Amino acid sequence: MKGFTLLELLIVVAILGIIAAVGMPVYQNYAQSAEASVAQNNLRAIHSHQEEYFSRNGAYYTTAACPATAGTSADIIKTNIDDNLFFGDQFIQNDTVYIYCIDDDTGAAPIVNYTAKAEGGATDLQIDETGATNF
Repeated sequence: MKGFTLLELLIVVAILGIIAAVGMPVYQNYAQSAEASVAQNNLRAIHSHQEEYFSRNGAYYTTAACPATAGTSADIIKTNIDDNLFFGDQFIQNDTVYIYCIDDDTGAAPIVNYTAKAEGGATDLQIDETGATNF
């Protein structure tokens, strides 16, 4: 008779399970790192476009208060940033994990807050008016 025994098949399935158990956390960390890198690049783009916006309008662009989670208000803020800062040249990427907000806490220059959505569990990233970052 030709074929595999039940024991051989169980061993192969067990080995595949071990490989999957080791590989999934590695892949998830890789995916989170890639999302954070995209977020950092988006923040830098927002910061540089803020300076252009200020030179054109004499004031910094700010958004409504940053919502705690994703939803309609987060989508409206993203659309407003795209329309007002990027003038159709660039659109914010990676909006499924992070919510973008621009707050004017001091009244003089904005603090660009980049807030992780609750379901992503990622750390908040931030650039301030001087270009200093926490990443």
